[in-house]
Amino acid sequence: MTAKLRKFDTLGPSISDYMTYNLLLIGMPEISIDTSGLDIKIDKMIWEFVTPFQKYDMIVVDNSSIDTKSVRIAIKVKGDFLNFVEKGGVLVCLSSQPKNYGGYRTYDWLPFLQSFKLKVSKLQVKSLKIKRSMYERFIENQQDSISGECLFSGFKENEHSKVLLTTGLDEIIAFSTSIKEGMTICLPQFKDKTIFLRNWLEFWISKKPDWVEKFQYKEKRGLLAKLKTISTIEKLLYGNDRELRNAVIEAFRFLGFDARPTPLGTQQDIDLTYGSFTAIVEVKGLKSHADLDDMRALLDYYDANIAKRPNLKGIFVVNHYREVEPGKKEKPYTESALDLARRKGFCLLTSDDLYFAIESAFVNPKLKDAIRQRIMKEKGLTRLQP
Repeated sequence: MTAKLRKFDTLGPSISDYMTYNLLLIGMPEISIDTSGLDIKIDKMIWEFVTPFQKYDMIVVDNSSIDTKSVRIAIKVKGDFLNFVEKGGVLVCLSSQPKNYGGYRTYDWLPFLQSFKLKVSKLQVKSLKIKRSMYERFIENQQDSISGECLFSGFKENEHSKVLLTTGLDEIIAFSTSIKEGMTICLPQFKDKTIFLRNWLEFWISKKPDWVEKFQYKEKRGLLAKLKTISTIEKLLYGNDRELRNAVIEAFRFLGFDARPTPLGTQQDIDLTYGSFTAIVEVKGLKSHADLDDMRALLDYYDANIAKRPNLKGIFVVNHYREVEPGKKEKPYTESALDLARRKGFCLLTSDDLYFAIESAFVNPKLKDAIRQRIMKEKGLTRLQP
C-alpha cells in the first residue's frame, strides 16, 4: 500500500520520487535511525510545527508526546490525518496510556475512533497472544521489547479491521483498520523506539542487497515511463511480506491478469482472474525452501472454496532463500510440497523466475500470452522464463 501518486506536482514525478519511501515521525524529535540499505527519507516534526502530510507514505506518531497544548493541535488536524489515510497513506500510532485535557481525549485525533472506548489502565504485559496477520512474524520478533500501556475495548473485527495482539485475557493492545486506500495501525509502546523503528522499517521496506544491481533490467533506462512498475517488480528478487505480495500483484497485472489483494490475515493473499479463469494465490518470502506447512494456508483456502468455485486453481509463489543471490539458491520446494501441488493441481512458482520472465516480456510483449498460459495451465513446479 503506497502513497506515491499523491506527492507529484504538475511537473510530473522524478525517478527518485519513484524509488524513495517518505516517512514522517511526529513526537519523536530525539530519534535517530540507521537507514543504510533502505530507500527512505525521514522527516521529524513536533506538534507545534505540524505541516501538510501529502508527500509522505507513512506517518508514525508517538502518542505519549501529546500534552495539554498539543492535544488541541492534534485534534485540529484530524481531517488531515483522515485525508492522508484515505488517499493511501499508512498511519501508525504508538499507543500510550490516555489522558484527559480540557475535555479532550488524547486519541480523538485518530480518524476512526469516535465509536471506540479506551480502558485507561497501566498494563503489565505478562503474556501475549499474537493473532494471525501480516505483522505476526514482526510482533513475534519484537515481543520482548513490547511495553503495553493501553487497552482498546469496543473494537469490532471485520474484513477491514483486524486484531493484531492481545493480552492473555484477550484484551486488545494492537490492531489495524483500513480506510479507503490506506490504513491505520495502532501498536503498543516499545522499550527502545529506535530499535523498534529500525526493525519496523526493515519489515515494511525490503533492504536492497548489493547483488541486486547485477540483475536490473537491461532496458531500464529506456523504459522510464514504466519505472514505477519495474521498481515494484524488482522486489520479487528480495522482498518479503507486503512488498513481495505487491510485487507479485504488479507482475500478474503486467501479464494481463486481474489481480486483486485480499484483506490480510484471514484470506488468500491475492484473487486472480483472466476471463473465465479464476485462482487464489499465496505468497511467501522465506530464508529456506517452502514445505508443506508453508503451503497449509493455500490448501485451507482452496478446500474451503473449491465446492463453490469448481474450476478454482491454487497458485503458490515463493521467494525462497530470499537473502541469497539468484542462481546460488537451493531447491525452492520440498518433495512433500511438490507432491501436494501435483495432487491438487496447484501451480508452484518462484519469484525470481517470475522476475526474469517479466524482464523478457518487457523487451518482447508478445511473450506475455505464453507466460500467462503457463500459469493458467501448468501444475507443479512451473518455469516461466522462455
